[in-house]
Amino acid sequence: MRAFGFAFVSVAVAAIGFAATAFFTPKVHLIVDRQGDDIELFLNAQAPDLQPVFSLDPAEFKGVEGAVNFASFRETGTWLMADEVLNSVSARTNESNVLFEGTSLMLHQASVPVSFSTPVDGVMSVSVCAVPITEPVSDLTDYETYAGFYARNVEIAEDIELAFPKTGRLPRLVTVRQFVDGEPQGWNIRLLMDGGTLTI
Repeated sequence: MRAFGFAFVSVAVAAIGFAATAFFTPKVHLIVDRQGDDIELFLNAQAPDLQPVFSLDPAEFKGVEGAVNFASFRETGTWLMADEVLNSVSARTNESNVLFEGTSLMLHQASVPVSFSTPVDGVMSVSVCAVPITEPVSDLTDYETYAGFYARNVEIAEDIELAFPKTGRLPRLVTVRQFVDGEPQGWNIRLLMDGGTLTI
């Protein structure tokens, strides 16, 4: 009985540890690079997190067959897909709204990690479709989303507030890395509440 109780406690502790690790591991990552009055923004999120965090159903990336055709990612631009990611996220400074325009979007397999800690990493992550799959894919559970955006005429000293939609989700941890002309200015991890805001 004592051995059974010990085993039960061990399993319970392991389960709690796994849940805690899952919660305290950031699932969304942002890279912000200010260049004069222009800003580049790169985003990485697990495909299943697009719905709860951005109010975007990953099915939007699928064609009429109900699957993602990765071959088309190599042949045509994906900036319209990137625009879809921020459709439900508003951006503004103290003075005015900020328009982030999509530059590109890519999906990468989670099992093949992509470097994502500098603006150069951001550019590379949205420039090359490295998925070696030629057949359309319907299940995006094991895929990561990478998207790039560009905004003009924003003073370098102005903060931008990103307001996220309220979807009924649990809080998410978000990594934010700040750069000026490609030079690192620091990074931190923020807690993003449902319907909350991030200041970058």
